[in-house]
Amino acid sequence: MNDSIQDEWEKLVRQSRKDPAKPPVEREPPPPRRRIKWGLPALLVLSLIALVLRFQGTLNPWPAGPSPDEIKAGQHASLMLAAKAIHDYAVFHGKYPQTVAQVLPLTVNIEYRQTSDGFELKMIGADGEPIIIRGK
Repeated sequence: MNDSIQDEWEKLVRQSRKDPAKPPVEREPPPPRRRIKWGLPALLVLSLIALVLRFQGTLNPWPAGPSPDEIKAGQHASLMLAAKAIHDYAVFHGKYPQTVAQVLPLTVNIEYRQTSDGFELKMIGADGEPIIIRGK
């Protein structure tokens, strides 16, 4: 190797081995850190949490849940969807299904029976009255 390259190589080796003959490089101390005052940000966060907890009930548009009429409408809509699924099954397969489970992947509280002219779906409503849908 060339002498200058050899010298450079040895210098790098000494530095990598942390040669004690070489004095450590003096560095300037880092600037002092700026202390963050947490008083105001903490107060704002706590105030927001208090507002959310205080107005949680007031901001809820359905504080008491759905009304009985809304529940009955939802049950009626569920029966209509089941009736549509049964009708589509009959059109595709040429016969009505034996059970509701053949057309609905979910377990639902729907009574299904075949009649001479179609089928009948029955569900007991939230008020205890039956909801019946007949289909052809």
